Amino acid sequence: MSYHENPEHELLVMIYDRRGEAIHGMVFFMVRLFQLEGKVGPFAEGAGENTIVIRKNTPTFNGSFLAVSTSPEYVKFTPRELISAAERHFAELEKRSAEIRKKSADFPVKLVEVRYAQASKTNELLGEPLALPSLIVRKEGFGLVSKQPRGRVHLGITLGGKKSEEGISSFLLTTVFGPDTRRALHVIMEGCLLNGVSGVAFGGFERAEAPSPDTDEFNKYGIDVEPLGMPTRRFRPGSDFFIELGLLTKELFGDITGAGQGRATALIGKALKGNPEKLSQVVQYLMAIREEEDKYFAARGIRVCKLLDLAYPGLFSGKLEPKEIVAPWLKKMGRIAIINTSGLRPSLRKGVIYATIKTLYESYKKEFASSAMKVLIVVSEKGIYGKGTTVLDRETNALLKMVGEYGIGICIDAKSEMDIDPEIRQNATMQIQTMEANSASVKEHTKRPYRIKLRPTLSAM
Repeated sequence: MSYHENPEHELLVMIYDRRGEAIHGMVFFMVRLFQLEGKVGPFAEGAGENTIVIRKNTPTFNGSFLAVSTSPEYVKFTPRELISAAERHFAELEKRSAEIRKKSADFPVKLVEVRYAQASKTNELLGEPLALPSLIVRKEGFGLVSKQPRGRVHLGITLGGKKSEEGISSFLLTTVFGPDTRRALHVIMEGCLLNGVSGVAFGGFERAEAPSPDTDEFNKYGIDVEPLGMPTRRFRPGSDFFIELGLLTKELFGDITGAGQGRATALIGKALKGNPEKLSQVVQYLMAIREEEDKYFAARGIRVCKLLDLAYPGLFSGKLEPKEIVAPWLKKMGRIAIINTSGLRPSLRKGVIYATIKTLYESYKKEFASSAMKVLIVVSEKGIYGKGTTVLDRETNALLKMVGEYGIGICIDAKSEMDIDPEIRQNATMQIQTMEANSASVKEHTKRPYRIKLRPTLSAM
């Protein structure tokens, strides 16, 4: 591990991935430091992600500091990668610092960047070697990490009759499997929505707008709210929901459309590099091809595009807008975006799911979003999260394991645990296995498994 300090007292922290004598890469992040005065407690609780409050009490000094960190990133050990990472992290640090200054105005505290603070006070922190390792931001484990209020999801009651609740952050990657998973999915989605997290569901939740008519057992399960319908918005692929061409490579296009990976698809791939917004623009590109050896395959590509537009009008002729899919983050209650994919063949349904996850991932990544959950995506398409046999499967599986970093929760629904890719199972933060009636086994990744009775739903199933 190495620390580097610039004249403004900003820190660059690098944790090396050393294998023998060779350095393969490093975990890389930046830290900006502030002197913190005033009532520290309430501000420390609400400061948010990637912030650490350090209190130091000695016979000669009593004070607090705030460290604002970028999200740790693994970087290959090459000059180009390091320079690119440094630019990204400095931009993120500027953004986070501006946000924390704005937030501090709501609390009785004073923030002073250490570069403007008295040197004697700054040296109390920077001159303390044991304080520096505490600047590492961790998702789990012990240490000086920020405390951000987290909601709870009420799942049901234990076999001993106690209320079963789990923190909202434990549902970032959830696997649900068993003979009938509908109730478990409904309970998880409701819990997230009640904590201000929006949902995306590919089918299901048909009656969720209506309050549940079955309230007889609410008291038994400790439910102290009235039944209520969930806010929903329904999307129709091709009308107000799309597979954005700009997200696709030739391999993804071939897998999603069933066109395969031949020379016609390769020519379509060249057209996709121009970021077309509609299939008609791909057709125009193919019609302009003049090389004799490519004309036949261009004609095949044109037929593929025209047939797709006839069979699925508009599906490939629109742009997904993240804020249309997901309700604003700060609403007290989330909303379910329900995408009806019933009229699409399996590969196209997989394409819609991939495009949705990819769009949200790129949007939140661009905004340097925190890992606090903002949206829960319920993936019920069988086979999309099994062992990857196509590029589409592998790309989607890779996304499912990455998106939690920016607060995108994934809930995978399967008949059997073995239907889920082994790496996804291994990385799951929550596992729920449904059994007979409303019995289920719950395994939160930091705890031992336990049995529960799933609570009645607040909205109609």
